[in-house]
Amino acid sequence: MKEPLVSIIVPVCNVEDYIEKSATSILSQTYPNIEFIFIDDGSKDRSSELLDNLIENKFSHLKSRIKIVHQENRGVQKVRIEAMQYAHGDYFIQLDSDDRCRKTMIEKMVKKAVEDDADIVICNYFNTYPEFIIPRREKRFPTKTATLSALFSGRSFRGCLWNKLIKRSIFTDNPICAPSYDMGEDLVLSAQFIWYSERISYIKNRLYFYTRRNPQSLSSKTRIDRDETNISNKMDLYRYCKKEGIGLFDGFEQSFLAYMAYLILKGRCTDLFKKYPETAETAKKISLPSAEIDMSEKKQREYKQLLTEYSFA
Repeated sequence: MKEPLVSIIVPVCNVEDYIEKSATSILSQTYPNIEFIFIDDGSKDRSSELLDNLIENKFSHLKSRIKIVHQENRGVQKVRIEAMQYAHGDYFIQLDSDDRCRKTMIEKMVKKAVEDDADIVICNYFNTYPEFIIPRREKRFPTKTATLSALFSGRSFRGCLWNKLIKRSIFTDNPICAPSYDMGEDLVLSAQFIWYSERISYIKNRLYFYTRRNPQSLSSKTRIDRDETNISNKMDLYRYCKKEGIGLFDGFEQSFLAYMAYLILKGRCTDLFKKYPETAETAKKISLPSAEIDMSEKKQREYKQLLTEYSFA
């Protein structure tokens, strides 16, 4: 049987210090049936030049399977959606251009996907810092609802796309809500892919090296900007699902809204209560601690304190 085709999609923007190592790890994959799609999203540094040189000098034998798209800066939230028009694979994965992966990553994930007939395969990873590396693993939850609840509450399950191999039909056959902003956009997409999946498989292998403290990355934005865009992305998805009658938040809706209110208070971005009044209404009704809120005891204590410090108009 022919190996499934995998589309590896890599947004590239201002990562000249990382792109050569990152692209080398991606282009060195042992799995034979891959198309590589690099989207140069208006880089202002030498990222594109370094990528072109690397392919020409080291990976010219893969040229027929590599597509590089150069465009004006659109923002990663748009790139993640628009890049899918170039993908033809049975599966796809979106990797970050400042990270690295093991050369056996796609091989191991495809093997698991075929064995289990899985819609999504999730691997473990490393957080890499300049001075050290920390091994991390994704926690498994018994139901899809529990997985989504944990995803939105930041509890032992990451919303990243880079450790998830996904059937392309999940994207093409379902109404996917595009993220509104460029922070937390991967969580918004991951949540929808999980919701529309029938079977999710996990492998124990740590196959990805996630770079922390890259000063050029979106995660280096000021905290208030990060908090506002993260919350807005999640709330816009929530409102989309409510409007379209999509049950992604069924079973943990009040817990989700309570957690969003907690993040608004913690991030000191309380203007969002006016933009998303449903979060304020939920917060007003909360009596903490509560078993209905998917938050740790520590966070609930912090939440209770924040509620005493804020007066709803």
